[in-house]
Amino acid sequence: MTLPFAIHKVYTSALTKDQLITELERIQPTEGSLQIFDTKQYAAKIISTGFTIKHANPARNLPVMPTIKGKFIQDNPTNIKIRFTPDYLFLLMFLAFSLFINYIILFSDNWNFDGIKRPPTLTERMSALWAGYLPAAMWYWGFVAPVKKAESWLIKRLQLQPLA
Repeated sequence: MTLPFAIHKVYTSALTKDQLITELERIQPTEGSLQIFDTKQYAAKIISTGFTIKHANPARNLPVMPTIKGKFIQDNPTNIKIRFTPDYLFLLMFLAFSLFINYIILFSDNWNFDGIKRPPTLTERMSALWAGYLPAAMWYWGFVAPVKKAESWLIKRLQLQPLA
């Protein structure tokens, strides 16, 4: 079963399995700082049949980086089955908040304007919907887009080619 926003693909690499493991072992968390966000890179955990790459500290950062799980299928040429999955708990929370805000804006009829309670006009409702669109945009920027970025990062790092 393929979950939404996840990527499941099989890749081939010109590198051998031992070279791939060496390259994966080089992925160690490094720290940096970008204004208010602390940035932590990926950390790899290698097992005999594959690997798992996770964000080193996902609780302190936005965007939330996806989890990457790979399994070695074949040795010569090296084929790897890789799954990129976002953090579904945070994804669900942002989506639920956005839908809840939009529901309230569309279906509440008693708004307070300068102490006067009255139903909002259509223009006021449409302009207030931006309050619901902002979490939806953050939801995409913080959870869905990093899946594609992680895929391109890993393809470049491990010299992978997708199998047709």
